[in-house]
Amino acid sequence: MTKDRDYFIENLSLLVASGMSMLDALQAVESDIRSKRMRQVVVQIRDSIEAGSTLWRALDNAKLFSAATISLVRIGEQSGQLAENLKVINLQQQKEREFRSKIRSAMMYPVFVLLLTVIIGGGIAWFILPKLALVFSQLRLQLPLVTKVLIGLGTFLGAYGVIAVPSFVLALSMLAYFIFYFPKTKVLGQTVLFVVPGIKRLIQEVELSRFGYLLGTLLQAGIPITQAIASLNQA
Repeated sequence: MTKDRDYFIENLSLLVASGMSMLDALQAVESDIRSKRMRQVVVQIRDSIEAGSTLWRALDNAKLFSAATISLVRIGEQSGQLAENLKVINLQQQKEREFRSKIRSAMMYPVFVLLLTVIIGGGIAWFILPKLALVFSQLRLQLPLVTKVLIGLGTFLGAYGVIAVPSFVLALSMLAYFIFYFPKTKVLGQTVLFVVPGIKRLIQEVELSRFGYLLGTLLQAGIPITQAIASLNQA
């Protein structure tokens, strides 16, 4: 949905800047959108404008756009600079896409190494530990506590690994979803991330960068400082 939303703003900016009327521009954008849900949103926006609504209010009712975007569109309509403000929004989206691409590229290698480590560790625990546990159990030696724990884990995985490993992966995936993605509980994940030293610094730098750019964009568009900060609170 994010790609469709960015595509919508980008094309609407170009069409409005070319002198096309808002309704014609929306109709042209609608015909090029592949997502059925996004087409329904564009139709809803166009119907609202035909009924006498302003563009910013129609976008606000769509519940897909940030408060900063809505503020820029509203100020653009009130000041007669809608085309210019749409260009600013489009530029902002391009910078966001480039930034996300750089973050994904930077995280690709460490995520790959972590995933490979987990797979190898799980394979060793599942297939090799049970055999080692059998060998050590036959030696009848006094073993350290850590070795006893590993032997116990290996014995357990040898007997119930087919059920235990998939169940553990499923439980871990659900836990990660509820901590980091579920809207009502993801604040817990954000709190956890702010405890980890390296990740905490990265998140702070990213958010400060976005804050400065968005605030500068809003102020340049003529939005009062209090209203700009209120918009950033949601963006």
